[in-house]
Amino acid sequence: MARVDHVAAVVQNIDDVQRFLADGFGFTPSAVGENESLGIKFAFMKGENVEIELIEPITDGPYMQLLKKGMGGFNHIAVAVDDIDEAVNKLSRVGVKPDNKPFTTSRGTIMNLDPITAHGLRLQLFKKK
Repeated sequence: MARVDHVAAVVQNIDDVQRFLADGFGFTPSAVGENESLGIKFAFMKGENVEIELIEPITDGPYMQLLKKGMGGFNHIAVAVDDIDEAVNKLSRVGVKPDNKPFTTSRGTIMNLDPITAHGLRLQLFKKK
């Protein structure tokens, strides 16, 4: 059975959204990190049964372009997997293709799936370190 690792949202101001989710709903915020190669700041908000990744664009890259097009908010669902290659092979049997090569972050390895072949869903395969 699949397990969702987290859902992600692109936001204008990470600090404001962290306060809102903490004060309004009781989510626990993490420290804010930065990924220079993606041009973003990010933080995770932990709830009882969900983790929300907040992504704030800080340079002109793909996430900034989403905000400029008015496409902030929900961005993707990260599905936890034990083996990315095995998951890609299984998904290829139902026509889903990767959108990029796997890349590694401080939390683990990620591979985005092509939303066109995934019925319009923005999905990530995520192998936690």
